[in-house]
Amino acid sequence: MRPGEGGGGGEVSKDSGKRWIAAWLPLLLYSGLIFYLSSQSKLLIPIGSIPESDKILHFGAYTLWGLLCAWGLARHWPALSLAGWVSIITLAGTLYGAADELHQHFVPGREASLWDLLADGLGGLAGAVISAWLRRKKSGEYPGSRAVKKGDEKF
Repeated sequence: MRPGEGGGGGEVSKDSGKRWIAAWLPLLLYSGLIFYLSSQSKLLIPIGSIPESDKILHFGAYTLWGLLCAWGLARHWPALSLAGWVSIITLAGTLYGAADELHQHFVPGREASLWDLLADGLGGLAGAVISAWLRRKKSGEYPGSRAVKKGDEKF
């Protein structure tokens, strides 16, 4: 056995550490940005005069969160089933959204909202579904993919 291959002795190679960082650093940095923005008493983000339009921002932010989570899963756990993929991303996004709403409860000028949490969870689900669709398209597992040969379509 060569160094860094690990034989169950608890060794972690430098390559696996780099792969972990490449897989999860984008999500961790983005999660940190969400946390930072949630810590602000007042955000200078123009959201227009539409009532409850901040839900669109929550949905979009957590759609991106879900896509970044998918990036990590694709590199760290590539054999995960699509159902597991969507479930993990949606659950993780909803839990992070809940933690964020709880955090906002303690920030002066901010408040926790179940409607915001719903938008966060639905955004995470959207990111999961988009990434699952992209994953299937890339692998050719569905009709309409370039990788599916004519006549091999199954419905």
